Amino acid sequence: MHIRSTYKNTNFRPRKRPESTATLCPLSTGKEKDSETGYYYFGARYYNSDLSIWLSVDPMADKYPSLSPYNYCAWNPMKIVDPNGMDTLSVLFNKENKKWEISDHIISKGNDVINVTGQDGDTRTYSFSEGVYGNRVNMILLEDSKDNDESFGVYHLSGEKKAGFFVQPSSFSKKHKQVGPGTYTSYLGKGERWYNYIGLSGGGVSSGVRIHYGTGRSWSTGCLIISNAYSLNASGSKRFDLESSRDASWSLAQYAGATSRTSKPMGGEKRIRDWYTYEEFKSPTINIKR
Repeated sequence: MHIRSTYKNTNFRPRKRPESTATLCPLSTGKEKDSETGYYYFGARYYNSDLSIWLSVDPMADKYPSLSPYNYCAWNPMKIVDPNGMDTLSVLFNKENKKWEISDHIISKGNDVINVTGQDGDTRTYSFSEGVYGNRVNMILLEDSKDNDESFGVYHLSGEKKAGFFVQPSSFSKKHKQVGPGTYTSYLGKGERWYNYIGLSGGGVSSGVRIHYGTGRSWSTGCLIISNAYSLNASGSKRFDLESSRDASWSLAQYAGATSRTSKPMGGEKRIRDWYTYEEFKSPTINIKR
């Protein structure tokens, strides 16, 4: 039974509402509190800062059965940022081994979000909406002097749990310019002999800029070499393992529509190269950001 009090406090004065009611989320995500609900809205779900918990389960919770569906950033908010309430791909610079590392990630339909925690410990969030979900390659320049020196970065195949690294060797001529930030159209070379790479056009890049596998630098001037992993030599220079690079290139080729691959001599050279067979080239969009 509800008992109503008849006591009246004559000293009571209504508290004046502050001019600005916008309150930033304590998770340092920049989200503002919803004045109607009192919760923080992330797009996929609401966050209760008083209880430090989401009010609903992660819509991609089935991808992480070992974690609570109410967790935030896999319980690691110091290194990972979750801008929309769902898990995303994270890239971290490991200060101990001085290498970039890619975390496990899940598929989240819509914009592709990549969190990059650099050498300074700060995290930057990149959102990719260019092109079509599931048919675009997202690339971020992690180390780039913005001139003709060698650049290095990370890439991700939209809609797939596949990501790796890329390097663009220094250019020795004006014909092969470094591929800078922008959106590019991918294409296949003409004839079976050229079905061992994916070319880039548009955005001011010259013809001859390609994505392929390899470890060498001189024969890859102006191109983007990709690999699933990399190592550092004594001088700190990055090196791709050939097999890891071949696997990455094959994954990209399959993503673009390749159905099979065979190994053949490259022209009149003794070097053996992989060649891909396409029933239909899907022409994924290539997005590069810095």
